[in-house]
Amino acid sequence: MVFVFPTLLSMKLKPLLMLLVILFCAFSHYDAASSSDSEANALLKWKGSLDSHSQSSLSSWNGTNPCIWRGIECDDSHSVSHLNLTRVGLKGTLQTFNFSLFPNILVLNMSFNFLSGSIPPLIEQLSNLNTLDLSKNNLSGSIPKTICNLSKLKYLNLGVNGLSGSIPNEVGHLQSLITFDIYNNNLSGSIPPTLGTLPLLELIHLYRSFEDSSRETYPPCGHM
Repeated sequence: MVFVFPTLLSMKLKPLLMLLVILFCAFSHYDAASSSDSEANALLKWKGSLDSHSQSSLSSWNGTNPCIWRGIECDDSHSVSHLNLTRVGLKGTLQTFNFSLFPNILVLNMSFNFLSGSIPPLIEQLSNLNTLDLSKNNLSGSIPKTICNLSKLKYLNLGVNGLSGSIPNEVGHLQSLITFDIYNNNLSGSIPPTLGTLPLLELIHLYRSFEDSSRETYPPCGHM
């Protein structure tokens, strides 16, 4: 009996272990599906805020699986990781885009479109973002200081827009930044010295960024 009891015990435990595995897989699938549904709903809501031509360009955006939609790539958990909508002809704003529902986005590229309005401060909620390209649109208003909270950002391009105000001094917080493009805008003030202290920065494009070109002074080169 000494040898039979462990065997019997293990036989009794096997169904329980199998049940636990099944429940774990079910909950994991539910979480992934729930996340995908939330992202899909958020994207569809933003799509609905765009003009009719833009909505036609995004005709593949329907259903509950954004991973198969135009311009979207997902990671292994079926969460949106890349949103690349360059040259799609988008016309509208970013005001209804719910950034908080996309914590896993690495790349957001909406360049060469007709987006207008300001850059929402809540863009800082894209906490894993490494590439932000909103260049060649009709964006206006100031550069939100909250962009400087995107600690993993490597490539920032806001060139060829109608942005005004000054470059936030907080840009010095972007310790992972490699390129900084903000050319062809209507900025004012001076360039923050903190921009010249970023350890990984390789390229800065600032030409025609300022309303008064005489103010286009450059930070110390230092390591660059």
